Amino acid sequence: MLRQIKMSEAFQTIRHQCQCWIWAYQVFPSYARVLAKEGLADPAELHLIGSWQQVLDGLAAYAEAGVSDLRIEVSAHTEAAREATCMALAEYLSA
Repeated sequence: MLRQIKMSEAFQTIRHQCQCWIWAYQVFPSYARVLAKEGLADPAELHLIGSWQQVLDGLAAYAEAGVSDLRIEVSAHTEAAREATCMALAEYLSA
């Protein structure tokens, strides 16, 4: 399972950007099938978007659902923010 993590308090703006990005992929039949298989009303649900606590809650929900393999891609508005998020996430997960 691949999920992008986007930490931001600008939830609606980031969600809209994700919607625009993922909708473009639906023109490819293979991507459209995967999205249909996921059964999502909104393809932006493929992303964990929000504050640090909202992202942690989302990760916990995956664990509670029995997800055993998760590939995470961190996305941020700057490279420094992305690196800081990766470091904080790695520290949290190793604790």
